[in-house]
Amino acid sequence: MYGNMKKLILPLPPTDNQLRMPCIRKRRAILVPTPAYCDWKEKCKDLCQNLPYYEPSLESQLLFQYWLYKPNDRSDSQNYEKALRDLLTGKLYKDDKHIILSL
Repeated sequence: MYGNMKKLILPLPPTDNQLRMPCIRKRRAILVPTPAYCDWKEKCKDLCQNLPYYEPSLESQLLFQYWLYKPNDRSDSQNYEKALRDLLTGKLYKDDKHIILSL
C-alpha cells in the first residue's frame, strides 16, 4: 500500500508555547529558541540523520503520517505539530509550505 514507508520514533516535542521566548537584544525584543526546544532538537538530530530527502514535484508526493501520544488529555495535539514540521524541514522535505493537509 505504501511503497517505501519509513518509520521514525521521536521524543514528544515541546508545545508551541514552549518553542520560543522573548529576549531583549540591542534594546529590541526578539524571539529566541527556548532551552527545552534546543534540547529536543539535539536529541532528534541523530534520529533524523538517515532520512531520505524528497524534492517537491507535481509527479511525486510524500505521504506524511504521524501518531502522537500525548502525556495527558489537557493538551491540544496541534500544539506539537510546529516543532515536528520545523525539525523535518530541510531533512525530509525542502520547506513545510509544501505540506498539504488531508482531512
